[in-house]
Amino acid sequence: MVKKSSITIKRLQRELAGNAPALKVLQTQALEVTDLGAHRLIINVLCNPALRPMHWTQIQAIIKSAASHSELTLGQLKRLDIGDSLDQLAEISERAKREARLEAMLNKMEQEWQTQVLLLIPFRDADILVLQGNNVEEIQARLDEHRLLAQTIRSSPDVGPL
Repeated sequence: MVKKSSITIKRLQRELAGNAPALKVLQTQALEVTDLGAHRLIINVLCNPALRPMHWTQIQAIIKSAASHSELTLGQLKRLDIGDSLDQLAEISERAKREARLEAMLNKMEQEWQTQVLLLIPFRDADILVLQGNNVEEIQARLDEHRLLAQTIRSSPDVGPL
């Protein structure tokens, strides 16, 4: 986006070479685009949709600001000079992405079981119910697959908050 905007501004500067007021506006826009490009990494880290309130609590502690994520602006971030803390913030953001992936995997498993029909019938004269139907093998395969997936999720270092 920054690169495209820079190219567009340069093209407009050539086209409007004789129009001083328009060039002044374009020069201001060019500075803003350059500034935005310089802060792209910070923007990517802090605009991660996977960040939850617990992550924002950690971020606020690092940047030493009580501003909520919905109120935080690029101008405030510039004043806070968080460049030194960018590695810590990036780690929190990456961990949030990994946690979101694990949560999505769990939600997918849950959805699959929500729609699964289990037909149970009494077994002989006992008070025991057994699965009936042609899909018993399919259910067993899904159960095995989900058990392995659950073990993988549980062994992940990012499973803590889930």
